[in-house]
Amino acid sequence: MKYILVLFLIISFSLSHSQAKIKTFKGSGLQFSHPETWKVIKFYGYILIKPIDSKRLDSTGVNQIVVYPNRLSAVYKEKNIEKILVSHANILRPHEVKKNYLISKTIDNPRFIYKIEYEIFLNYNNNKYKKVEFISKKNSVLRSYSFMARADLFENYFGQAMGIINSVRD
Repeated sequence: MKYILVLFLIISFSLSHSQAKIKTFKGSGLQFSHPETWKVIKFYGYILIKPIDSKRLDSTGVNQIVVYPNRLSAVYKEKNIEKILVSHANILRPHEVKKNYLISKTIDNPRFIYKIEYEIFLNYNNNKYKKVEFISKKNSVLRSYSFMARADLFENYFGQAMGIINSVRD
């Protein structure tokens, strides 16, 4: 019995210390939770969240979540949404030289109405990057929340990134 109690305490202690502590960010009209292993950066009107170790893994520092809800466009008719998303997805952002994308309706997450998956190439290295952008609609305005990482690191951070994105409240 004594050994069972000791074993239980060891397992409980291990589990409680293996999980990252959660922090809450409040500001700029939104709130979200993130593991303490991710840092929050205010950047030109956006809020970026990056894994603290991402710079060590990818010197470009591109592994990031853009959680500030971008207002894509006012939407007055449901049928315009897909046209707006195609236009949005086709725009090359700074440093992007080529990208492919797939737009789909989300069925596994009721909070978002569309998902855009990207394969992106940047002008300062030969790496391929993956990005996923989730689109929601609030008061006739489309908002996007995205996560982007070097393709070979994407899955390593995807679970935590989705936890952060799903926690955003605005």
